[in-house]
Amino acid sequence: MPGVLQQDGGAPLSFDASARRSAWAPDLEHATVGCGHFMAEGSPVEVVDARYGRC
Repeated sequence: MPGVLQQDGGAPLSFDASARRSAWAPDLEHATVGCGHFMAEGSPVEVVDARYGRC
């Protein structure tokens, strides 16, 4: 299933993004990457692993 990859660095969200998105897509996969705005540059291995289901 397609997924959402969200940054874990910076200011925290004021809501539960996974719960909010699951209202529209209950089988959506949600993962966070421990970096800032430029995820693929800051944590390339984590991004690739999340994309291909290896996390």
